[in-house]
Amino acid sequence: MKFRILVIVCAVVVAAACVAFQLVGEPRQWELARVATLASYSAAVVGALIGAFAFGRGDRLRWAWLLMASYAAIGVGKVLLWSSPRHIGPAMGLLPATQTPFAGGAATILLNVCAVAGLALFARVWNGTGLTPPWRGRATLVAFLLALAVGALPVWRDIHMIAAGQTIRVAGLASSLGDIAAITLMGPVLVTAIAMRGGLLVWPWTLLTVSSVAWLLFDAVQLLPPSLIPVSDLGTVMAATLTAGAAGVAHRWAVR
Repeated sequence: MKFRILVIVCAVVVAAACVAFQLVGEPRQWELARVATLASYSAAVVGALIGAFAFGRGDRLRWAWLLMASYAAIGVGKVLLWSSPRHIGPAMGLLPATQTPFAGGAATILLNVCAVAGLALFARVWNGTGLTPPWRGRATLVAFLLALAVGALPVWRDIHMIAAGQTIRVAGLASSLGDIAAITLMGPVLVTAIAMRGGLLVWPWTLLTVSSVAWLLFDAVQLLPPSLIPVSDLGTVMAATLTAGAAGVAHRWAVR
């Protein structure tokens, strides 16, 4: 029951933030988006650390959760320094993004490296145990093709913009490449969730899959009408980070 409550809380928080964003006017909605994003990344840090300390030193799963906590902590720093998610209003961070493109890009690269490395550890945790279905490779290939379908165009666009001198797009390129890798890993993580069905361990892996799907939707937001992009950005970022944190809590509950 408590696992279901955890999922419901995540959904209610995301929905409430999106409704509030639509109801309040400028400039309050931009500050609301910044605070909500900061809170969701912070929740991801706490949840991932809770998951990490459910395992002993040297355990692969402890390192996986510490990497997830690191990516969320970098996200907290990005929001504080450079404001809320892309497309959501004017920059309100401590540092102007236009003056620190490489710093922002470096932070985004590091965030994506931590996220991808953590997901890679989760994807490989059951290797050699006989628990993973034989169609895992096909699921990974499908996820990779899906990642290319969503992320290839933004990558190509960012490369051209950087070549034209718009160095601020370094962060966007890093994010798109990281998302392609993370979405590819969604395949084996989903396979693990399916293999765990019927047991408590299905909850953390399912929540990690939902987090990956939310990041996939974050990339797809750019295809929506302009009027829907800001609230959709907010909703997908919050969904991705809150479910990642919830997965850490669920993992601790499952192994306790």
